[in-house]
Amino acid sequence: MDGLWDISKLKNHILEEMKNHIIENIKPQINEDNTDKAWWTGDKRFTVKSAFNNLRRRRMEQEWVQEIWTKGLPFKIAFFHWRVWKRRNATDANLKRMRLQVVSKCYC
Repeated sequence: MDGLWDISKLKNHILEEMKNHIIENIKPQINEDNTDKAWWTGDKRFTVKSAFNNLRRRRMEQEWVQEIWTKGLPFKIAFFHWRVWKRRNATDANLKRMRLQVVSKCYC
């Protein structure tokens, strides 16, 4: 529990390709010596949420996130803004890039 993963335990519970996906994309810190350590927070209470928050890697908060996810802004508008920012809005160019058929144009 010192923030490192024991990869050998992953193969007992999930498919090999899922394990490889986790290692390649999530890039967990791997526990090389396979030792676990007890670790409690200051209030001596354990919750899954507190364990998750203590183990996960925090990213630097970016200013644009606060602009998009503004309190009081309807979710569908915030989600649309997020899709535009990530270039995931459903324009013909993006649909074609994602290899989806574009029905608004005929390439005959």
